[in-house]
Amino acid sequence: MNSLGKYAFSIVDEYCDNCGDCLRINCPAIQLNRKPVIDAKACIGCGICQLVCSRGAIIRIKVS
Repeated sequence: MNSLGKYAFSIVDEYCDNCGDCLRINCPAIQLNRKPVIDAKACIGCGICQLVCSRGAIIRIKVS
């Protein structure tokens, strides 16, 4: 489980246009594979990626 709580973030492919804004924050949980992908196990739930995504492609998800 991540260190900040019960949430992680995920990228919605339909909204992502590969702009790279989320990659610029140098988060170790975000990797580029065709499009950016967030590893929920590595995500600490800080939400910075969601704040920088101007396309609204990053959503908060509940993790167990």
